[in-house]
Amino acid sequence: MLMRPVARTGILGCLLLGFARVALAHPPQDHGGEVERARAASETRITETRLSLEYGAELITLFVHSPEHPAPVPILSVLRDTFGDAERENDLLRYVWIYTYAPPTLKQRIVAAIPFLYHQVTTRRQADSPPPIAADLADPKRPVWEKASRLLVQNAVLDSRGWTFRALPRTHQRNLEEYREAQIAKALAILSLAEKTGRSTLTESEIVRIKAYLSPQSMLSAFLREPTLTDLTLRQEQKSRERRAVNWDFLRQRAEEEGLIFEPLGLPSQPPSHALLWVSREALRENFRRRAFNKRFLNIKSPWTDERLLRWSGYTKTIFLDAENRRVTPDHPEARAVELIPLALYGLDFPKIPILLVDFRSALHVKARDASGKVLADSARYLLNLSPYGDLGYLLTRSLLNYVTRKKGIDMNQPSRLKAHAELSALLLTDEQLDPSLKAALARKAEKARASVLENSLRYQSVIATRQHEALVRAALQERTLARRLERDRQREYRRLSHGPVARAFLTLAHVATLGLYTHREKLTPELRARADLVRRMAFHHAQLEAAVRRAIRVDEERDLATLRASLEFIQAHAELAGPEVVGVLKALFLRSQDVEFRWQCLRALAEIRSEKAQRVLLALEREAEAHPALRERLARERAMQERLASPSNGATRTLPSGFEPHPREP
Repeated sequence: MLMRPVARTGILGCLLLGFARVALAHPPQDHGGEVERARAASETRITETRLSLEYGAELITLFVHSPEHPAPVPILSVLRDTFGDAERENDLLRYVWIYTYAPPTLKQRIVAAIPFLYHQVTTRRQADSPPPIAADLADPKRPVWEKASRLLVQNAVLDSRGWTFRALPRTHQRNLEEYREAQIAKALAILSLAEKTGRSTLTESEIVRIKAYLSPQSMLSAFLREPTLTDLTLRQEQKSRERRAVNWDFLRQRAEEEGLIFEPLGLPSQPPSHALLWVSREALRENFRRRAFNKRFLNIKSPWTDERLLRWSGYTKTIFLDAENRRVTPDHPEARAVELIPLALYGLDFPKIPILLVDFRSALHVKARDASGKVLADSARYLLNLSPYGDLGYLLTRSLLNYVTRKKGIDMNQPSRLKAHAELSALLLTDEQLDPSLKAALARKAEKARASVLENSLRYQSVIATRQHEALVRAALQERTLARRLERDRQREYRRLSHGPVARAFLTLAHVATLGLYTHREKLTPELRARADLVRRMAFHHAQLEAAVRRAIRVDEERDLATLRASLEFIQAHAELAGPEVVGVLKALFLRSQDVEFRWQCLRALAEIRSEKAQRVLLALEREAEAHPALRERLARERAMQERLASPSNGATRTLPSGFEPHPREP
């Protein structure tokens, strides 16, 4: 049943009631559990391996150590293209694999194509092949073109051929995309743990880059510049932390009002992402049929009138409290045992209100909420033949419904359940404080309540991940399939350096027209290899300077200013490779620094760049530099030197619009 939209006055009233504690019985809160979970990031059991490959690359794999599994469970692998040297400036991240993201079996594919089926019918038990590449960081636009072409064929060709061609492919593709997004969300949650430890082989900028390209954005996000996409991802993470904090406090207050016990759950060193609600068996006996229950925002049936809880034989937990309902150890003189019965699990990363993920008394109750959005979309598309692209009324109605449910925080028709379930899987895998029996109960209940078709059972995912990692290592070392893929993508990089856009378009057309029989390959000469190396280094130094501009208002506050100076020296020495975006970064660095030597380096680097934009910026910055005595003196010396070089006795030389003359470089 759809929950009516919640007014803001109602939310404010609930918050005030929470602070007043108007509940009839003061519920004991599990404060001890909160203290136990305040662990440092260094205690997180995240490890990694680095496998060097003879064709100039290395495979970095993150593992998580879970108490339920004897061996470390692989989570994610990244291929770093190193060009065969030990320097980091010319490294390039290429492929990202996510374990447990296994290609569906034939039975799973058939089930995934059945419309109006929102239940896991079959599961994969093992996988003997490497996982598909989840993201190609060197070419993020490729999946966008594949998805666009698939949508074009579906809308222009298949939809007009009848209900079967309209429903089956769309349902199959949607289930595949949801399965992929769930695996990515779980990997991102565990990747954040590796970022917090600070001991990973992957640098902080590389981890942020992986998260930016893996995070579910719109199709147009692949065309955004990397700094813009990174900033967007960081802002979303900040909003996620704010939502969790607000929902944590809100759910805790509602639990106190209704006489329930609140226990936050979360990954180590991370804000709580989920929360459990319990009821004590003692309170049930005292308040059964004597206490009212307001299910608003909690979305569960009243425990005070449910006779099943009186006869509860499922999982329970015993804690010890003193006379003031504070949690104590069992040997405390005032300790009394209190048996707790689990009621529900909530996800906190949700707009407006916590989202119900597990109802221990009714799995169908949660599944109906989870499948509500799919039922509405499938009914309109497959039964009424309505499309948001061709029916304006349906588009407006659907947009209004989505706006109202997300704006008001209604726990129906919401796509963010997928992320909450995936983060729950990561929590059950990494949390060492949860009781194994409770983990098993949560996994079992969550699988029954989840409206997912292709997600594999949690008890088989560790086996699948281990077998996939072994297969990927074989492909990298023995079968050479990864070496061929890497060489093919390097050829694409060499073509961009050797040919212009028009020539590359003709080469691609020739490849397509000959059905792949003709593939242009660049001859790898030392000169071409050196140029590719310099282009990668230029991108590295540009990224470093751009990150410094984003981090601080004043660049002088950077901890390692020598690193930025080295990047400026590289740009000055190889200015012919600098693009227009480098000019804007140099201008921002000049304006955000008061260090004379650093500002002078920015001007020298701009003077070396042969572009009209660079010269315009340089003229503007020279007027800015005239106000600084030290810079004004240096500019005067440069102009005097240029005039001497341009005198008739020395022969005519070409002068720049500014007072600079570039240093001679070797060809």
